[in-house]
Amino acid sequence: MQLTGHEMLKKLGYELVPVDAPNHFTDDTPTVTVVGQILGAVSEFEKAEIVSKLKAARTRKREETGKCEGRKGYKELDPALAREAKRFPKDGFTLAKVSSMLFQRGYKTSSGKAFAPAQISRLIALRVSSFLHPDHLFTGA
Repeated sequence: MQLTGHEMLKKLGYELVPVDAPNHFTDDTPTVTVVGQILGAVSEFEKAEIVSKLKAARTRKREETGKCEGRKGYKELDPALAREAKRFPKDGFTLAKVSSMLFQRGYKTSSGKAFAPAQISRLIALRVSSFLHPDHLFTGA
C-alpha cells in the first residue's frame, strides 16, 4: 500500500525524501524493495493489532455495562430524573403532564427547556430486548 502511495505521489509530481535515508526512494535495489515491503507489512500488522484490541475492549465494556459508545443519556447523567419520571405514569398522568411536572421541579433539558413527551417516554421505557428473546417478539406477519 505504501509503495502504491509513493507511485501515485510521483505521478502527481511530488518527490518524497526521507530524512533518515535521502536515497531510499531513488535507489531501485532489491534491498530497498524488501525493506519497504517489510515496513509496510509491520505497519499493517500494528494496525490490525490495534483494531483487534479496541474491538475486544468495546465488546468487554458492552457486556459489563450494556453500553460502550455514544452520548450518555439522561438515565446515566441524572438517575433521579429517571426515577421521578417513572413515578408519574403510574398515577395516570400523560407524558406531557409528566414533562410539565418535572419542569416545575427543576428538571430541564440541557438547553433549559421542558422535556418533550417523546423524551419522557424513553426515560420511562423498559428495554424489551433485555428480557425477551427476538423470536418471541411480534413481527406483524
